[in-house]
Amino acid sequence: MNIFSLALSSFSVLYIVLGFKIFLMNKSLLLNRLFLAINLSLFIWSFASALYISAHTLEACIFWYKVSSVGCFIFIGLILHYFLEYTRKEELLKKWWIYVLLYLPCVVFSYMEIANDFYAKAYSLGSNGWTVTARTDSLWFWAWTVQFVVYICLCIGMSYGWGKKATSLRERKQTRVIYITATISLLIGLAIMVVVSILGVDIPDITPITGMCWSLGIFYAIVKYRLMAMTPSFIAENLFQTIIDSVILVDPKGMILNVNEETKSMLGYDQAELVGESLEKLFLQDDRSQRNTIPELLEANPIRNKETSMVSKYGAKIPIILSVSECKDNYDTQMGFVLVSKDITEYKHAEESIQYLATHDSLTGLPNRLMLLQLLGHMIEVAKRYNRKFAVFFVDLDRFKMINDTKGHDAGDQLLQEIATRYTQTLRAADVVSRQGGDEFVILIDDVHKVSDLGLVAKNILANTYKPVLLQGDECRVTASIGISVYPRDGEDGQVLMKRADMAMYYAKEEGKNNFQFYSRDILSELTGRLDIEQNLRFALEREELSLHYQAKVNLKTGAITGVEALLRWQNPQLGSVTPTRFIPVAEETGMILSIGKWVLMTACLQNVTWQKQGLPAICMAVNLSLKQLTDINLMENIEAALKDSGMA
Repeated sequence: MNIFSLALSSFSVLYIVLGFKIFLMNKSLLLNRLFLAINLSLFIWSFASALYISAHTLEACIFWYKVSSVGCFIFIGLILHYFLEYTRKEELLKKWWIYVLLYLPCVVFSYMEIANDFYAKAYSLGSNGWTVTARTDSLWFWAWTVQFVVYICLCIGMSYGWGKKATSLRERKQTRVIYITATISLLIGLAIMVVVSILGVDIPDITPITGMCWSLGIFYAIVKYRLMAMTPSFIAENLFQTIIDSVILVDPKGMILNVNEETKSMLGYDQAELVGESLEKLFLQDDRSQRNTIPELLEANPIRNKETSMVSKYGAKIPIILSVSECKDNYDTQMGFVLVSKDITEYKHAEESIQYLATHDSLTGLPNRLMLLQLLGHMIEVAKRYNRKFAVFFVDLDRFKMINDTKGHDAGDQLLQEIATRYTQTLRAADVVSRQGGDEFVILIDDVHKVSDLGLVAKNILANTYKPVLLQGDECRVTASIGISVYPRDGEDGQVLMKRADMAMYYAKEEGKNNFQFYSRDILSELTGRLDIEQNLRFALEREELSLHYQAKVNLKTGAITGVEALLRWQNPQLGSVTPTRFIPVAEETGMILSIGKWVLMTACLQNVTWQKQGLPAICMAVNLSLKQLTDINLMENIEAALKDSGMA
């Protein structure tokens, strides 16, 4: 075996290695299978060429030359098929005739060479082995030559065009490698064919080695630029480096083997600073669950969506969602673990923001009712445990509605913000100031030693409330009414304490506003009685429980009656005789005084007409009107209607 045969044999082995290496990456991928077929044809071409060059007899030389020719002819069809697939000519490959065009010439030329020696004119044994002289006077020779050049040029052209249309840098680099190596292969192959087969130079035909340039070019494009993009290994590597989550690969002892880009970005480390280090470096002791070591934590796998934290290079604690999976080989041997984590810092901030909005008043920033009830429940638990007292202040601003209506809602909001700031600055850090909505505030005074001290706190709140507030260039003042309940004297439940402080606040308003009142049983009785009055008063007219008593006005000199005053009385089956001083304020507060006052006007006028019909002289009838009636826009209409309908007018 001479040097040329040895070189061709070596190349043939390399073709097999390259072909199967790519094929085993993904056996199901058509491009991989075609690449294997191309390298098998190159193997046949190259190995058979080595055998015919070093053959001991002419018959052996002819036999192996014909075999090598078949490998060459098949290679031409396969390489064009490969490039049609590579450049994604899907529509063209759906046509049946394209396969006839690809492989029929290969079959025909193989048959002609085996049966008729259309290519080989003469076989000569020289110092370098057997050489073959081409039959240049044969049309079959030139037909094959044209097919060879056209098919290879089509491959180069499709590859070049695909590179021009490629949008990614990776695809452009792929095609550049392939069409350059294809062009080199074509030129070298043509040069060898001309020198050896046509000019008859005394060296063997080593054209099969030109396929190595092309085969290596495709192999390089696959390995370097991922030509066969959808192989499992490529997918795994691509996911590892591009996934938006942190991925850390560790051995069974918790030593870091590899990290992806997101891990380095999230933690601030370089690759070299992490590889070979223990996971202890990245996890705080209190974030590894109750286990003492990282290996023990890893053995608890699979771990799914565990909320924990990692430590960055700069000591920052990064909240994460962690999942841990075990990796085993085909023999069920543990190889290590994959830790996948997601930085949830933004989610935590959003969660905190949502939690803040859910538990705080958006205008003043004070705790809202929801958070107040939570704090109140906690304060009750602490007070029970340590036998303490605390107080609930229910504060309602007086005259706030007037300012809000006259100055506008912006001024009202400004006033509420100022009052909230004053209350917060007035009280201790342990105390809680909250806004319930509107102009109502609730204050929790913690750890009360003497109930009498609460009066001083309430006076301080009233004084700070009354300080002037500059609204739209004007000094405005508001007062406050405060109701106070004390734990555990007035209740041991949060809702009860709130309700009783609210009752005391309403009582403070009845007592003239701008004052504070402690809850007591007397207040409860008073407010309960007031509620009974309100509920029964709503039906007093339709049940005909109201009546008028008439008090005469007498001239002291003459003794003559000059007029009468109509006095309203209420007799209720449940409440008995209710005095005007008790039910009139309720009627005014609830607005029922308007309908009651209209009834009083009509009834008094009818009574006057009745007396006149009985022969009594006409007298002056006096009816008392409340402030709410005097400000009613329908008052004059009601008076006119009463006079007209009763017959007095």
